[in-house]
Amino acid sequence: MCDPPGERVGGAVTVGATGRDHPLRISATPGARRVKEPDVVTALDLLFPVRCPGCDALGRPWCEACDAEVEPFAVPAPPGIARAAAAADYASGAGRALRRAKYGRDRRAMVRLAARFALAGAPFAAGHEAIVPVPSPWTRVGWRGFAAASLLARALGAAAGVPVVDALRLAPGGRQAGLGAGGRARNLAGRLRSVRAVPGRVLVVDDVLTTGTTAAAAARELLGAASDRVELLVLCATERDGGATEPNPA
Repeated sequence: MCDPPGERVGGAVTVGATGRDHPLRISATPGARRVKEPDVVTALDLLFPVRCPGCDALGRPWCEACDAEVEPFAVPAPPGIARAAAAADYASGAGRALRRAKYGRDRRAMVRLAARFALAGAPFAAGHEAIVPVPSPWTRVGWRGFAAASLLARALGAAAGVPVVDALRLAPGGRQAGLGAGGRARNLAGRLRSVRAVPGRVLVVDDVLTTGTTAAAAARELLGAASDRVELLVLCATERDGGATEPNPA
């Protein structure tokens, strides 16, 4: 359904290395925190200046201010999920970049986010037998050009050394944006299913956690197949320490 976010070069993964993107190199060692950016300025950089997707700051593909907002924290675990965490608030620079990527169909912004997510989430992902991205319907992937959760999962898998398994499929249907928990559950009914058994301890990856309906459905499918334990890591969450940050995003 989706393309991997980059190529493996030696012991690292190069992300966004085509066009005028600055490549971000992620160490394959779990827990690595360093992001290396080139200092070379090209003609394209002068004509089309690089901007941070989180705040539009000039000169960096990901600025220090937005980077400082990425710090994993625990979130309430949806039903069937043993443990859950998010890398950033939905109201943060990462959340703004995610909205830009999804609604603006900006794959480069999503690739940059995936690189930062991988660095932050590698320690959480360590020890899992597999990473399973929450799927997008093929209609949405075709319109957007990418599946956000798949890009996140593949960058995380490369950084943590954990295989990524596309074990779930989501049939086309109504959008979840703007719906409450009940509406999301009805909208999702019968559409999400397991297509591959994944034994052991599994980490589900998604871009946003709101009501937890989709994560709970994913856990139910995986546990009903072969998984022993399902945990969840998302890029952004709308709840932190019991307080809402943003209502009902896509």
